[in-house]
Amino acid sequence: MRAAVDAVATWLRSHRWAAALLSWLVGATVFFRTPIFSGFDTITGDRGDARLIVFLHEHWWLVWTGDAEWRSPPMFHPVDGTLGYSDTFIVNQAVYAPLRLLGADPFVSFQVGLIVLTLVGFASMFAILDRHLGLPPAPALLLSATAAFANNLYVDTGHPQLYSVQIIPAIVLLGLEAWVAESRRRRLLLSAAAGALLGLLLWSNFYFGWFAALVGGFVVLGGVAIGLALGAGRTIWAAVVERRDAIVVALAALGVMLVPFLVTYLPALEDSEPRSYDEVAGLAPRPADIVNVGGGNVVWGRLVGSLLDAERLGQLHRNVAVTPVLLVAALAAGIALARRLRHAPRPAPAVVGLACSLVAAFVVVLPIQFSFGGIWAWVHRFVPGGDAIRVYGRIEVVNVWVACAAIACWLAVRGRPGADADPDVARDVADGGGAAPGDRRLATWRSVAPILLLGVIVAEQLNTTSLFRELDRGAELALVGDVAEPPAACPSFYVVDVEEPDIDYTNIDAILIAQEIGLPTVNGYSGLRPPGWWLQPELPTYEADAADWARTSGIAVPCAYDVVANRWIVTASR
Repeated sequence: MRAAVDAVATWLRSHRWAAALLSWLVGATVFFRTPIFSGFDTITGDRGDARLIVFLHEHWWLVWTGDAEWRSPPMFHPVDGTLGYSDTFIVNQAVYAPLRLLGADPFVSFQVGLIVLTLVGFASMFAILDRHLGLPPAPALLLSATAAFANNLYVDTGHPQLYSVQIIPAIVLLGLEAWVAESRRRRLLLSAAAGALLGLLLWSNFYFGWFAALVGGFVVLGGVAIGLALGAGRTIWAAVVERRDAIVVALAALGVMLVPFLVTYLPALEDSEPRSYDEVAGLAPRPADIVNVGGGNVVWGRLVGSLLDAERLGQLHRNVAVTPVLLVAALAAGIALARRLRHAPRPAPAVVGLACSLVAAFVVVLPIQFSFGGIWAWVHRFVPGGDAIRVYGRIEVVNVWVACAAIACWLAVRGRPGADADPDVARDVADGGGAAPGDRRLATWRSVAPILLLGVIVAEQLNTTSLFRELDRGAELALVGDVAEPPAACPSFYVVDVEEPDIDYTNIDAILIAQEIGLPTVNGYSGLRPPGWWLQPELPTYEADAADWARTSGIAVPCAYDVVANRWIVTASR
């Protein structure tokens, strides 16, 4: 067995990036099996947020081609600056725009972009574990797969904005590369790239840029506190002073990228009221949701299904738990690191790993709403930007990466088999000869046991849920492709007689049609809405409300477009 283990390890070391690519391909095929095996006829997400996100992706494509004003997608007419009502997804354009240029339709371009985002996350994590922690390829691959294809990301795939989490390890990788760079020029360039990418992530997807800053701040503060407790204050200060130019450059690059962020979002925030804590607490996970990994989880689904009711299992804002073995392993790694912290052969990974373990434990509890309240109330009140977060339980998607980092640091500090034994025995064990059979078995077990543990952790990320995997590409293309030419007398429009099961879907139909035909709509759908706007297609006053909105906005009464009959209705009052 030892010979087989050594042979596999040798091959992986020699071909680690080929193995990484193969591992990602396998993981991506399993994770995105619905769109892949449907020939991209079924797209990740539902007919709500997913279609809005495709709309916003396409908006940028129209900006690049000169057919749209970047801050004002064609919804909520005649309000300007409505891009700030939601995420911008500007980072995703790195994949989406080239695919559109090559002729792919918006839905395929969007779907391939999500798949490529997992490649960014997987490759960045693997590079961190390989280059900066020195992990052997096998555990590095398993931990990268766990993080990139996490159970809670799969369960909540109805909200494709969550895939922005895959950018966070790329920021961390750039920061680490800058920290260890020997060339000053390289250090400054990488620092600028790290700061700029964080700013881009904030502008692209505020939730995960903000979560990254919050959780990253917790880890840094925890690491500094542990270092100070160990008497390493001067060492930490000296390292910061030595790299102060890189830190300043990173902050400057972040500041530059915050300019478009502020230009986009400040006007929208001025038009809206901050979210109250009572409002967002209603969407928070409850204590029982600490184990809520969804009823479709391959390892834990049946057990969780027996503990929690079906309604709770179907609420995406609540079944975001970090899987049990991953969480317990991260906490156990912290305990192991704390026990050998002062004598660890690699103090930096030990400190970072302990900090990650403590933060992982804290973040599990942070969003929980107890009967008496929740810790998040303090974040909501005192942390800048906290009152803009509506579904804060999604921070657990970031927490998966923190838990994986804690385990990785423990493996890095744990060292080679037999490292704590007698030097002669350790050398014989490593060479596979001269040691007693018991020592060889122990060495083999020490090598294999972590891989088996990580294998279990990967397995518990598998989920079979089919929730929110029904976005029919063909139907969506037909919706916008069959629209009749609008009359010249129509300056804008709203939709009527839409056979949709959800009023939000009706409003999204309208904005997709508006984007396709180049005519703005007074309908709209987003996280925020303009003051005074209230168009609900299911109400009997809907058409009168559209006319009132036009009158108070100072625009001509919009036309109506009958989606079912595919005909335009020029309002008589015009």
